[in-house]
Amino acid sequence: VATGATALRYFFLSMAAGATLFTAAASPTSNDDGWIAPCLPKAWDTHVEKYGPPIVTKAWRAQDVLSCLLSFKMNLHDMVVTLENLFFGETSIYAFSPIVRDSLASKQENKCGLEVHDLKVDLAAELKKIYDEFVPKAAAKLGLGKLNASTQASELRDRLLKETDVPAFVFHGRLRDLFAKLQDAHTTYVMQSMVLQVLPVQFSVDQKDGDGKVSVFAAGAPKTSDALMLEGHQKLLPAEPRELKQINGREPMQFLQELADQQGTYHDAGQRLNALLLQENQLHQITNGYLGDGMLRLVGFDHS
Repeated sequence: VATGATALRYFFLSMAAGATLFTAAASPTSNDDGWIAPCLPKAWDTHVEKYGPPIVTKAWRAQDVLSCLLSFKMNLHDMVVTLENLFFGETSIYAFSPIVRDSLASKQENKCGLEVHDLKVDLAAELKKIYDEFVPKAAAKLGLGKLNASTQASELRDRLLKETDVPAFVFHGRLRDLFAKLQDAHTTYVMQSMVLQVLPVQFSVDQKDGDGKVSVFAAGAPKTSDALMLEGHQKLLPAEPRELKQINGREPMQFLQELADQQGTYHDAGQRLNALLLQENQLHQITNGYLGDGMLRLVGFDHS
């Protein structure tokens, strides 16, 4: 499902759902900082070309990127056009809407006796909630209810194109998260961006002592850290894996599963987790989920 260029035209850098520890952006022409959003501080150069084509050339702390993304605002026109396109696409194109509202209630059968993945996503209702959350408030603040037949077309246009207090980061992020609930890589809300989020951590899982309990370990990701020149910009983990007690205050496996579930790719939860853990260097596009305030807090059983 796509919204078209109209609703996504505002900024190439910040069409995203979140950020993690570090964010790197590909430079379209040169190393000059002039093309970068003015709200970002000076970046440091990276050397990804050591491991392949020179794709990533700049890097920032995720906290700075998060703050910058929130400074870009939507106008009412683009919010309405985006939602209108999604409403139209959901009702006229997406054939699975009745099924995903409650997949277990489907009357469809299969000869293999395969179980149905449990999905309960009411796209029409959820889109209406997002509309009600953003559009009426923005329209009221713009004074659209006070316009009458004598209002000039130019005045109406100016009001519709005036920035609201709704961050584009939040608006598009809500829509991305909604379609990610479908866990279907063929039906996603894609916010094209040259921004990547980086986890300079290599997570792994291991079953200890044959008791069925799976533990989560974390170690530094030297290839990623070296490529993005994170040394001196971030506290990096040692290369020796350490067993984790918590990640951001939660049980490690639960946290990783929640992060994997944000990807919106596979119906099976285990497959989503495998895709997250087996991805080399765990370098993810920022549009595929985020880690709250951009900080990753790891607590080991050794109290490190």
